[in-house]
Amino acid sequence: MNYWYHRLIIGVVMVSVTPTWAATIVERRDTRGDKQKIIMEEQQARIETSNPNFYTLIDLEKGKAYMVNTEEKQIMAMNIVGTLPKPPQDMPPLPKLPDIKAELIEKGKGPEVAGYTTINYQVIAEGKVCSENYFSLEAVKVPYVKAFLDAMYQMSSSRKPKGLPVHPCQQAHDELEAQSMKLGVPMKSVIKGSGEKGDKVKYEIIRIQTDVKIPEDTFTLPKKYQLKTEAQMLEEQQAMMKRQEEEQQGGRVPAPRGEENGRYDDRYRPRREDERYDDRSPPPRGEDRQYDERYMPPSRDER
Repeated sequence: MNYWYHRLIIGVVMVSVTPTWAATIVERRDTRGDKQKIIMEEQQARIETSNPNFYTLIDLEKGKAYMVNTEEKQIMAMNIVGTLPKPPQDMPPLPKLPDIKAELIEKGKGPEVAGYTTINYQVIAEGKVCSENYFSLEAVKVPYVKAFLDAMYQMSSSRKPKGLPVHPCQQAHDELEAQSMKLGVPMKSVIKGSGEKGDKVKYEIIRIQTDVKIPEDTFTLPKKYQLKTEAQMLEEQQAMMKRQEEEQQGGRVPAPRGEENGRYDDRYRPRREDERYDDRSPPPRGEDRQYDERYMPPSRDER
């Protein structure tokens, strides 16, 4: 009797010193076929991509996001609700975007995605079908998913430039964002193409798991890393842009731009007519994306 009692006590102590949480894990595939994994619990989230050197931690209670670079041992801290970065000083005022007819049309029942029922909605701009989008009201009930999506929307919308010239389809997606957020969890989006390009799957959720046991340090920031603010990172990026412009004006070839310079500045670049709206700076979380990839760790091929 005493033997089994002591074994039980030892077992309880062992569990108490190595705690785990029951989390929700969402796996997603992007347009390149790369997978992302989002680990969520009540007040925390961790976003991982195919690049093992980068990940993002979200702290909903503190209203903070942390982009972690394990290769350079650096962390960028940012508020979930941020402010729009100032455009370059020499940038002329942006013209007002022309009004377009943007429509979000329900097309009926969609296919099951990751085991969840969906409803298909088309985004239409000036009579042209821009995308097929599949939302699930059933998936809204999955623990922690809605809070995560709300945080990603706040992070994106608070930093989204206004008035940039964009493709009519992109403008339609932006204008319909608030309406689309009420439709459920965006499970899949297909950008409608034409000619040889054809349709393209923008993203698709491929698996949702609940009550997953995870290590206790999943949401712990690494120690002894250099901590920088969003403002500091932006200043460094702008300084690098200025150096590149000076090098170019001086006849020297500027260093190639990597993921560390251009995460913000590229949003102010005028777009060519031949650029597809879906290949530009990533649109906000809504009918065409699960979350805003500007705030996700870069994948391996983006290094």
